[in-house]
Amino acid sequence: MTMNGHGLQIIHTTIIVAAHHIIMKMNITMMSIIMMTTIMMTIITQGIATIAMTILVILTIMDIVVPLNSIYWHLTLD
Repeated sequence: MTMNGHGLQIIHTTIIVAAHHIIMKMNITMMSIIMMTTIMMTIITQGIATIAMTILVILTIMDIVVPLNSIYWHLTLD
């Protein structure tokens, strides 16, 4: 009778420990998912910022190069 009760207690403890481990793992996975999404969002926003900057730089270069080109063409045509 005592053995049976003891066995049940061990099983009960095991279930609690297992549940705790599962919950802990769940929390870790949730944290990692949150971290990953945060990192991804940061990368995406950084990427957008970088692309925007690149476009601005290209446009600025174009604004400088195109008039120079047209001036050069005018000079060569004359």
